Amino acid sequence: MTVLSPTLRLRRQLLRMADTLASRPELGDMDLGQQVVALHEEWVASMRAPSLVNARFAVAQWADMWSHLPSGVSPVSAAGMKPYVQHLEMEGLSARTICAKICFVIRFLHAVGASEAGATLAKLKRRHTHSYRSQPRISRALVVKEIEVMLSLVDMDDPRHVQDAAMLLVLYEGPARSCEILGVREGHYWAALPAAISDLTLHADDSAVLRLNSRNTSGRDQIELSPRCGRYLRRWVELTGLQDGHLFRSFVHATVDQVTAHPMTRLTARKRLVDWVKRTGLPTEGVTLESPRMGLATDLFPLAKSMDDLLIRTRWGNPSSLLRALNAPTRSGVYSSGQVQLTPSSTGYRRKPGLGSPQQSFTF
Repeated sequence: MTVLSPTLRLRRQLLRMADTLASRPELGDMDLGQQVVALHEEWVASMRAPSLVNARFAVAQWADMWSHLPSGVSPVSAAGMKPYVQHLEMEGLSARTICAKICFVIRFLHAVGASEAGATLAKLKRRHTHSYRSQPRISRALVVKEIEVMLSLVDMDDPRHVQDAAMLLVLYEGPARSCEILGVREGHYWAALPAAISDLTLHADDSAVLRLNSRNTSGRDQIELSPRCGRYLRRWVELTGLQDGHLFRSFVHATVDQVTAHPMTRLTARKRLVDWVKRTGLPTEGVTLESPRMGLATDLFPLAKSMDDLLIRTRWGNPSSLLRALNAPTRSGVYSSGQVQLTPSSTGYRRKPGLGSPQQSFTF
């Protein structure tokens, strides 16, 4: 079976849409089909693979939009935006999903020059944006028992499995934040670089040290990893032959075990984590890239001697955010886990240790 590159897949998608527009003049101007084809040259130029994936999503979502418009309404007119939003609301989608779909359509509308329609749709989106931002984010922890079940399904000869297992243990054992290993991109530049091969140090006993670009502290931070995590990282490097560049990579296609030079995106990493949890038969609701670190905090909460000790081991910045993430009850400065009460120290809450300091004093 021939596997199409993301560039060719996007071009074919745009050509099919242009042909459909040409056969249905009532959908809009005859020039709209030519504008759709012209998008290929503009979007493909200097774009990375994840950006091409987002472009395909934008095209597909816009096609879904005008398939639900009333007869005679142009898909690039302001008049068609309200019926589209009403259709999304009638489907019973969450406010977050509606906003995501609308964002893709807005991107496409601005690309074809329909700025008035894009501005109208952006105004309709504000109500849903306020709705989901006002709701508390619900995430659940992946505790050690669940992680053990997930690791039992790993195929050591499958590079995808090995990379997923290595990333999971880095997030749990480090515990690293997802933004520290996958980076933070703002516009056309990296606000925080992803973890690189040069940041990884593998020892003879398979233990490992990984340096991270942390936005919460000046300079770099480092985490110590167990021999089991080191073995997964070593195997990942061996299978792919990586010598430099980003540590965790994206793949060419969903069915091709060929890594690219580009880092894995947060969207792809979360999707792979959720799919992995689903394969084990565990509930997937609330699973995010922060779930492993929340799982470590959940496992250590009953055993921690003090809040300072728990903050250092879990690399959380302050007790309020940690307890809010764990949904732990609080009362008058005393934090209760149901089994132990953690009281703040007289010196205040210490931040995570600096470069070279051990993160943990326990074993996995």
